[in-house]
Amino acid sequence: MTLAISAEAALVGRDLDLDPARVQRTIELLDDGNTIPFITRYRRDLTGAMDEEQIRDVKVALERCRALAERKATILKSIESQGKLTDEIRGAIEQARSIKRLEDLYLPFKPKKQTLATVARQRGLEPLAIELLAGIHSDDALAKAALELVRVDRGLNDLDEVYQGIGHLVAEKFGEEVELRSILRRWIWRTGRVTTTLVASVESSVAAATATAALPAATASAEASTSTADGVTEGGSATREGNSVVDAAMAEFTTEEDGADEPGDVGDRTEGEAFDSSDDEEDSEDESDDDEASDEEATGEASSDGKSGDESDATVVADSSAPGTPEDGSTALVAGSATPAGTTAAAGTKRKSKRRSKNKKKGEHDAFADYFAFSESLDKLPPHRVLAINRGERARAIRVRITFDEASALAEGIRKLIPDDHPQRGLLIGWFEDATRRLVVPSLEREIRRELTERAETHAVSVFARNLRNLLLQPPVREHRVAAIDPGYKSGCKVAILGDTGNLVESHVVFVVGNAERRKAGRNWLVEAIRRNEITAIAIGNGTASREAEALVADILDNELKDSGVAYVMVNEAGASVYSTSQEGREELPSIDATIRSAISIGRRLLDPLSELVKISAENLGVGLYQHDVKAKHLRESLDAVVESCVNFVGVDANTASPALLRYVSGLNQLSAKRFVEYRGEHGPFRDRSQFSAVPGFGDATFVQAAGFLKIVGGPNPLDSTWIHPESYAIAEQVVAKLGYSLEEFGRIIDHRPTRSEPVETAAPVAMADDAQVASPDDASSAETGADQEAVTEQGTASSPLVEPAAAAEPAGTSATRAELQRRIDGVDVDRLARDLGTGTHLIRDILSNLLRPGRDPRESLPPPVFRTGATRIDDLEPGMSLSGRILNVVDFGVFVDIGLAESGLVHISHLARDFIKDPHQRFAVGQPIRVWVLSVDKQRRRVGLTAIDPAEPAMPRRRNEPGEARPPRQRRPEGNRPPGRGDGAGQGRPVGQGRPAGQGRPAGQGRPAGHDGGQRGGARPPRSGAKYVKPRYEQEKRPPAPAAPLSPEVAEGKAPMRSFTELLQFYHQKRDDR
Repeated sequence: MTLAISAEAALVGRDLDLDPARVQRTIELLDDGNTIPFITRYRRDLTGAMDEEQIRDVKVALERCRALAERKATILKSIESQGKLTDEIRGAIEQARSIKRLEDLYLPFKPKKQTLATVARQRGLEPLAIELLAGIHSDDALAKAALELVRVDRGLNDLDEVYQGIGHLVAEKFGEEVELRSILRRWIWRTGRVTTTLVASVESSVAAATATAALPAATASAEASTSTADGVTEGGSATREGNSVVDAAMAEFTTEEDGADEPGDVGDRTEGEAFDSSDDEEDSEDESDDDEASDEEATGEASSDGKSGDESDATVVADSSAPGTPEDGSTALVAGSATPAGTTAAAGTKRKSKRRSKNKKKGEHDAFADYFAFSESLDKLPPHRVLAINRGERARAIRVRITFDEASALAEGIRKLIPDDHPQRGLLIGWFEDATRRLVVPSLEREIRRELTERAETHAVSVFARNLRNLLLQPPVREHRVAAIDPGYKSGCKVAILGDTGNLVESHVVFVVGNAERRKAGRNWLVEAIRRNEITAIAIGNGTASREAEALVADILDNELKDSGVAYVMVNEAGASVYSTSQEGREELPSIDATIRSAISIGRRLLDPLSELVKISAENLGVGLYQHDVKAKHLRESLDAVVESCVNFVGVDANTASPALLRYVSGLNQLSAKRFVEYRGEHGPFRDRSQFSAVPGFGDATFVQAAGFLKIVGGPNPLDSTWIHPESYAIAEQVVAKLGYSLEEFGRIIDHRPTRSEPVETAAPVAMADDAQVASPDDASSAETGADQEAVTEQGTASSPLVEPAAAAEPAGTSATRAELQRRIDGVDVDRLARDLGTGTHLIRDILSNLLRPGRDPRESLPPPVFRTGATRIDDLEPGMSLSGRILNVVDFGVFVDIGLAESGLVHISHLARDFIKDPHQRFAVGQPIRVWVLSVDKQRRRVGLTAIDPAEPAMPRRRNEPGEARPPRQRRPEGNRPPGRGDGAGQGRPVGQGRPAGQGRPAGQGRPAGHDGGQRGGARPPRSGAKYVKPRYEQEKRPPAPAAPLSPEVAEGKAPMRSFTELLQFYHQKRDDR
């Protein structure tokens, strides 16, 4: 049967370079209501094994194609209702390939508002304007016809007003020309530059704020600390949530260097700090302003009041014009009268408030200082600068314009649209220029600004989505008993002891500052709790007071719990406090205090990151870049798609999953997930996938979409724990029979459960230090690094106090049985088996893969969390020292790495690899281990420079000059006759070091020697004397390759992933020898 290819499928296939037949089947599956995860996993034979990204691209392209078709139908209907639709117009509209082209064609027919041209049309000037454009009148005839239109009752008092009205109509006609808009659009994109300038009012306010800052040192210091504390209280903790690490590091780079400077970071808080303000909701009542201020200073990030630019301005005006107070904020007193203490205090407070407001405005405007006089080409403007410029414009700090080669664009437009022999060419050129500058260029500027913003928003969302996916897919640390710590200063560190399944066993508050006796009591409780509950891992949140908590834990592990095998790991706590006060947190843990909920969330993120992070809005997870400048709907839809993809990629345990996790399963929503959990609570755990149909609202269509992603572990049917869909159970049973097993025998083979992984002992830890601020270096060559460098330990590098969970061991019998199963599956002829069973080859391959590794978690192949037994001191760091860290965030200009200090370190893109890296996302991901080296240590300022380039590795030879580097001077040709060729060794060039003295060039008037005829030199080069020069060939010594490390038993038995082709080759030879 021949598949009919629709026009939509053909168009989408051409745009995406995909087979139209595959696209057609995918479109049919989407139109039938199938979800993308379901199509990706269970309809591979129909789609030709298209991956999830390709299917999403097909869906987006299909929606765009259908929206274009709907818009075409609307426009054709509108033009037809006006009686102006011709075959030529219909053909042009139907051939339009983009919305932009379509709107250009529709512009002449679009209903218009009251404009100068419509007024002239109402006065009866349109017929003469049409005749003028046609060129049928001479100048005299035109003047005579125009004079006849002078009528006072119509508002045309003289000939000039008639010509002015005609000019407006002609300008409108030019403005609606599709060709003119195409010409100008092309010239703007080709030669356009975005130019930003400082707004005059901002310049005066910045100057005033600068003058106000010249105060006595003591007063200024006191007010600065108060302002900082206020900023943290309103804006939220800078370290705990959101994009603080990104924002702080952006201030380290200028726009000239690499575009990392994001001057709008203060403005970013206008929308985003609402999430952060809840982070310290419980701590804010107990912790002092000094603690919060020190937190803010440690982060190095400016505070914001959480208002937009307009609201901030309004607040300042309101404060400065309070009733009953003079402009200067002081209180007028009669000479000789007593000064009330309360009045004096109020006056001082008012002056401080005014100065704080001015300083705050100056700080907000200074955030855009790099854009006060900025210009860059449109085609080179990076996305993050587009968003920063938009933010500065919204804050009314800068004015934005687009400049381009207007003269050349006008010349091309005049040449194509105004004939050379037109009798009124001069008039038309003037009106043409008016139409271009007044009508077309402003419209195209808005269009291009809108397109730039859409591209930047799409890029920002894609950055967030990539980082979010890597964050959600971090490998779980299963079957550990965890002590989770949510650090805090005066409110204390909340400790939650969790069981194997993440259930709360007990909780307590431990203090790391304040009374020594209270700190000792908390330390003793923590030691006893770890021993009493057999804790194997400690999870510490990376927020406020995290380094003090880490110092406490590291000291305990080095003393009371030495050689206990316990290790700790730093966990990103972004969004934990948001969850603790959310409706979902209250429903899940109703009888537990909100502060303890945060600690529980931190611990569960270590046990199973995906199951816990889905409970928190993705915007609060702090792995984005300028996400608060993106349309909320666009961001939410994109991030929900990422979460849905991750949940269905990993799969869900039907008997333990929470409603927050279930609602992202294919075919389910929030209501059906809630009903699913309620049914499970009433009737007990599910024993078979067929029981899903008994859940209210779980119909046949929902069952088909969701059943394969809901796994049942330990049920009577072993296939329920695999990815095999119930609709394929009959085929799977036949495949099992072909392998020589019964379903019960297969169930016994896969019934092995991994044992708890235990941390291994490591070298002695490095001592702990106070907070340190990590700065990224500015310039250096780069080197390639990756996850495999985590295992590298060379002589001369610092021994890092890290531990890794050991791989689980399997019984020997289980290993042998699985090896036999592997052997039988390897011998299957997939194509022949598919023909025998009447199904597709992709389905057979998927069934065989699931039979071999039925309960496989795809996150197992990713590197595990970095466990530590000791903390890092900045005082112990030295240049060249090697450190192991974990990537927290990936942005366009580098990666943020947690190396155990107070702040995350930024490894700039120029220090990531020796070769050129255009996009760090192509090589690095959130959660990936990375080896970094210390470039420099400033212990006084507590700043550390990092690089991912091994200093001991020799630098690659430079093949071209770096950007901004001057080309070395070219050697001057010796004067006089040309020397003999180099082949005979008789060259007479100037000896090395014997050039002209500095500052002495060739004397004036003594240029190059003249030619034979007294003119300039030239003509053919005379033949060289001597033999032809042959460049010597350098033979490089060939070293024998280093012997490969032997294949580990875990890799050979399939319990650990292969990391290289060398291991694959060894595995092949080993299996061949076994046979």
